[in-house]
Amino acid sequence: MNYFLGLIVATLAVHLSFSHLGQTPDRYWDLVAFAMVFGGTIAVSLIILPWSSFRLLFSGFLKIGFHRLQNKKEFLKTNVEFLQSIQLGLPRPQLTESKF
Repeated sequence: MNYFLGLIVATLAVHLSFSHLGQTPDRYWDLVAFAMVFGGTIAVSLIILPWSSFRLLFSGFLKIGFHRLQNKKEFLKTNVEFLQSIQLGLPRPQLTESKF
């Protein structure tokens, strides 16, 4: 929930700044600033991510990005169950390579 609230606040702040200054979004684009913010975000995420979860997360991203999923419904069902168990405070189910 905090994630969505943060996205809403950030989006509203950007739109308010556009309307207040009467400028277009292309005036805010700067490749160096984008690279620093994006790189910093990834760096902080890697720093705080527990190493026990890193391998699972990385392999999941690789499979999503570079492999065709054979059964998309099963993949989504597994991930929804995993997220629901986290929200309910239940022990996390073990995700294996075969479930991806």
